Amino acid sequence: MMGVYAIRCADGRAYVGSSRRIDRRWYNHRYDLCHDRHHNRPLQDAWKALGESSFSFELLEEVKEGDLVAAEQRWMDRLRHAGGLFNLSPTAGSNVGVVFSAVHRAWQSAQ
Repeated sequence: MMGVYAIRCADGRAYVGSSRRIDRRWYNHRYDLCHDRHHNRPLQDAWKALGESSFSFELLEEVKEGDLVAAEQRWMDRLRHAGGLFNLSPTAGSNVGVVFSAVHRAWQSAQ
């Protein structure tokens, strides 16, 4: 299944992503979170602090391939105002404008 998904936290924040294979992407997110190696440190830290039971994986929208990034951006904009996002970049499909801390860069290098 192709579409946009959210990893929702009980505190109202969410991580929004899109994938051509959502089932596989969810598996990878969960695996990385459970093994303390997720690329998104704020999400990882919340997972460690609150526990897996405080998170849910949700399909937001099934979309056609050409519409993935646009649909992800719509959902990011919508959920940013609803409770906040874990996403590091305000723009879907891009890390432009994201400033990574020295700790985060060191952590990424070690992966």
